[in-house]
Amino acid sequence: IGGFLSAIQLLPEGEMLRFTERASITYNYFSQFSLAPRQFFNLLFPYYYGGAALGPYVVPYWGRWNLTETTGYVGMLTCLFTFAAIAMRRKSSVQWFWLAWAIIALTVSTGDNMPFQLNHVLHHIPVYKLFRAPGRHLMEFNFAVGLLAGFGVTALAQLEARARWRMATLSTAVLGLIVALAALLYGWFTKQLQMEMPLPPEAGALSNPDLYFPVVCFVLGVVALMLYTYRQNLLAAVVIVAVVVGDAMSFGLSYEWRLPTYDMAEKFSDSPSVKFIKEREPDLSSFRIVSHSPQPFGPNVELLDYPNNSILHGLHSVNGYDPMRLLRTTEITGNMTLEGVVENPEAFTPPHRGLDLLNVKYLLMERGTNDSIEIEGVRFSAEPERFICKPGLHSIFKTTATADELVLVSAMVNSLDLTTGTPVLEFKLTTADGRVIRHEMQAGRDTAEWAHDRPDTHAVVKHVRPNPIETWPEDGFQGHRYLTRFKFDRAQITQIEVNYLAPSADLTISRAVLFDSATKQSTALGDLSVSTERWEQLQQFGAVTLYQNKRWLPRAWFVKNWRVAPTAEVLQAVTTGKFADGTAFDPRATALVEREHYGETPASFPPASDQTNAEVRLTRYEPQRIDLQTRHTQAGLLVLSEIYYRGWDAYLDGQRIPVERVSYTLRGIVVPAGEHRIRFVFNSPSFRNGAVYSAVGLLLLLLGAVVQAKGSRTAQWLTRLADLGKRIKPSSLIMILVLAIYGGWLVRNAVYSVGGSDSTGYANLARALVSWDFSYTPELFKSLGLSQSYLNNFRPLGYVPTRQPGILAPFYSVGYSLHMAAGAILLGWKNGPFIINPLLAVFGIVLIYLLGMELGLSRIWAATGALLLSCHAVYLTYALHPMSDLPTAVWTLAAIWAALRTNRDEGSHLVAYALLAGASLGMVVLVRPMGIVLCLPVIIGLRANLRTWLFFLLGGLPLALFLFAFNYTAYGGPLTTGYSLEGIGEGLKLSYIPPRFLDYLYWLAVSMSPLPLLGWLVFLFTPQAALRHRWLIASWFVGLFLFYCCYLIYEGWFYLRFLLPAIPALILGFLLTMQRMQAWWEQRLPTVASRRLIRGSATLLCLIVWGVEIKMVMEHGVLGAQAEQYVNLRSVRWAHQKLPSNAVIISHEMSGALRFYTNRPILRWDHTFPQQWPMLTQQLTEKGWRFYALLMPHEVKDAQERLAGKWIDMGAYQHIRLWQVEVASAPQTR
Repeated sequence: IGGFLSAIQLLPEGEMLRFTERASITYNYFSQFSLAPRQFFNLLFPYYYGGAALGPYVVPYWGRWNLTETTGYVGMLTCLFTFAAIAMRRKSSVQWFWLAWAIIALTVSTGDNMPFQLNHVLHHIPVYKLFRAPGRHLMEFNFAVGLLAGFGVTALAQLEARARWRMATLSTAVLGLIVALAALLYGWFTKQLQMEMPLPPEAGALSNPDLYFPVVCFVLGVVALMLYTYRQNLLAAVVIVAVVVGDAMSFGLSYEWRLPTYDMAEKFSDSPSVKFIKEREPDLSSFRIVSHSPQPFGPNVELLDYPNNSILHGLHSVNGYDPMRLLRTTEITGNMTLEGVVENPEAFTPPHRGLDLLNVKYLLMERGTNDSIEIEGVRFSAEPERFICKPGLHSIFKTTATADELVLVSAMVNSLDLTTGTPVLEFKLTTADGRVIRHEMQAGRDTAEWAHDRPDTHAVVKHVRPNPIETWPEDGFQGHRYLTRFKFDRAQITQIEVNYLAPSADLTISRAVLFDSATKQSTALGDLSVSTERWEQLQQFGAVTLYQNKRWLPRAWFVKNWRVAPTAEVLQAVTTGKFADGTAFDPRATALVEREHYGETPASFPPASDQTNAEVRLTRYEPQRIDLQTRHTQAGLLVLSEIYYRGWDAYLDGQRIPVERVSYTLRGIVVPAGEHRIRFVFNSPSFRNGAVYSAVGLLLLLLGAVVQAKGSRTAQWLTRLADLGKRIKPSSLIMILVLAIYGGWLVRNAVYSVGGSDSTGYANLARALVSWDFSYTPELFKSLGLSQSYLNNFRPLGYVPTRQPGILAPFYSVGYSLHMAAGAILLGWKNGPFIINPLLAVFGIVLIYLLGMELGLSRIWAATGALLLSCHAVYLTYALHPMSDLPTAVWTLAAIWAALRTNRDEGSHLVAYALLAGASLGMVVLVRPMGIVLCLPVIIGLRANLRTWLFFLLGGLPLALFLFAFNYTAYGGPLTTGYSLEGIGEGLKLSYIPPRFLDYLYWLAVSMSPLPLLGWLVFLFTPQAALRHRWLIASWFVGLFLFYCCYLIYEGWFYLRFLLPAIPALILGFLLTMQRMQAWWEQRLPTVASRRLIRGSATLLCLIVWGVEIKMVMEHGVLGAQAEQYVNLRSVRWAHQKLPSNAVIISHEMSGALRFYTNRPILRWDHTFPQQWPMLTQQLTEKGWRFYALLMPHEVKDAQERLAGKWIDMGAYQHIRLWQVEVASAPQTR
């Protein structure tokens, strides 16, 4: 079952790892981070081998590997309860299982230290062998120990007194002996505990907190254990929890996680190098960067923009985490290391085409510091290089250095079979006068195995070890590097050619210089890797240099022809720029196809074509989707600079087409002549299969839980399950299927972006909720030191000035933003906030069906109500848009339904429904405070007794307290809201009622015909209907209707959204009338023909309402909401990419979206008066700011009239236009 459950992760991961360097990892790599048995004491004394990052601990780490990988601390009291469970005379099969699991996990965590070479056996197990670090099995050990401790706690509570004391005493004695032994060894036998790291002078002192903190925790644990053994009460429970938490804190509060003190704003801001690139590039999806440094995560990590920094800043980087990088990608990028460092600088040389194929336009290279070290009179950079030489290597470096010696520091890896004198490397040095100087590096003379002195290696290595020049401690031996000096007649060297000669092993050159003994000048080999023939230097940022690749290729292009070659020759062509016959390889013109996969002549590939008139445009780029538009007069082969991987599907004008692997690691597709839309979508079969297997595992787990129940309970549950299956009707299954399809359609067509005031206001508040920081001071306002009267000039939509000077807070109510924040936490900010409304819409359809049944509708009439609500134009619109109207309607349905249920249920069910009614009404008010008018139908629906009312109030109390806490934090008072600060109450007047009354009635009739209004009105005066139901239906609609008739804003069908929570009342009132009329007529006309006529008439009336709704949906383009609203997101990102970092964006309608998506400084043109404009422009210009405007068409004229200057059109994204505003600053007084 565990295998089934984990399949959703294991299958995709296993598929990927087969194509990475982990597909054939060595045993040494596999067994790294094995737990040494001597470090078992870490399970009780977490800092037994030192390693705490903060005080009061002072001893540095002196154990094996590192503390993070070898720690499995669970606490002394947990161990006491675990030993108590082990001391039980009778154990269940479950307890034996977890005890065995703990022993196995602890054993496997020792990895290479297991007896009988068991770890070598594990290294040959499929899939398992792809993962390293046996010490991480301690997580499973911790889990098992935690469960055993729980069994111990339960046993102590259930056994008789004598048995409890026996278990507690035995547990204390066993753990006490272990603690005493650990203290004895720590104090007097520390040297025997030492492993490869040197013993710190502070270690071994009994006064170290490393020792006495756990001892104190042991004593406290014993006290807690004895107290619990004596009596199981609240005091004992509190003491146990306090001891466990305190014990964990004695370890965790001094651990390394507390060391980083990142400034998150600084982390998210662009470094100078990133800003420079962004200012040059309008489209960040059109190119990639590569970073290279001998110290990638040193002080210049921000300038280098290494992953994961590049993800934050929006630049696409080819660097990445090595074990997750496909091996083919590694091979064409200079053998990148785990940190993403290019090991082989040949990748930067002119012949190498790997980075060109990967769309690399910029190189950020750090030369390292100016610090140097001296070895035997030769100066090297203090930071070592990492030039990895592998079999088949051929590299050429250009230089203009005068020297008489080539000096190298190197070591070999996996070189046990190389005998002394075996040629490893050949160097050819070309001089300025055309001479070639050859030198050969040999094993045993010039270099050797780095682990030559490790006992198992020393016993089998076939070459001798020269004297090492650099040495460092390893696990029980010393690692070495070796110095090689090749002398020659002094000459000016113009080129160095390196050829790898050995049949196996790798050679790492950590230092390499050309040395001139006459001048004592050293020229590092690493300085030779950037050729001016290929790279143009653009800018210097301290130690980091920015280069532009003169031969970079676009993200996608049509090639002229294709060429078939063996896989080895394809790789050679990419890395050397030449085919086996010596002809040049131009990746822009030729795609490479591997003979092993396609044969001599791939039938599906087109003939050679002319590239002259071919066009490719990237229109959308996301991690799992890429859209292109192409135009070509001939059929051609399109190459996409993206990694070829199983799971990427291609669609040409909606039709799926094959994706081919070309040029060793890229994707290629055949495109017919003409204009086409192409979409690449990632749809992993291994993930789909894993999801199915995991679902099966979950079902098996649930089934096992049911079967595990004993005796009659099992039979009872199985009987109930069988009865449930019999009671489920086909109609119910159809309804569930329809709901699933409806929900899926909503999710697929929902608007996944924000724009305008409402949606951006809710989204910005949702983001603030996650951090619970609601105050916002605009950057420009703060930097200029302006008076409070200018705050509105810099206020994005969705914000309101607070009573604190210079502080803005969210304008909108907090309820809907809570929903969006929850969605973002669960599913991420890209999709999570926008899936909430589609899911709530499905929930609302279910609720109106249940509510209709509660009011007396039959199933068919209740289902009709669900149909009419689901197709209503306003309901559909705000099910797709991220706005608060639909959640208000759904929570209103929930509150009224739960209130009515209190009249039918007793006991705990009544309490649950009363609590639900209160919580749902509380959520209505949280989402929209005006929803308080909906409390009347809820109150009418509640059972009229004190108990129900108390639980109803109790259900709403937590939400009321949350609302008060939010208001106090955001606005300074529990009853203060953004609406009250904005003075929205002034927009409520009785004089507004007449025109709005008629307007709302008109649009209600247009959106669903007059029939629901008439049916609702008839129901109110139907004496046969229950009085409670009539009052409920009446107050539900009338209260909200009259409130918004007094509200300033109206005119337009979309303002029916204000009445959306009350529209279900109209539908239910109409259907209750229809049902009663049908029954009345059927009683008076009992013939079959008459009944058919009556039912047909009723169906026709409902179809009329439904048809009017569909007509409204189609006429007002409700179904095109997604495409219509996406322009907000895309235009903002388009402008963000085009504009420099010192841009002030003049806006109004787009200000909220700019705040949410870019956090760029904005200036509201509608709040900036003409007399303010000169002063603002002068002060902002003096501070280096420049002015741009992002406006909708209806804003342009007014904005240009208010803000004088030269408005230069920079283009448009659909209807949203970008302008540059040039102003003439003049001295002004404030």
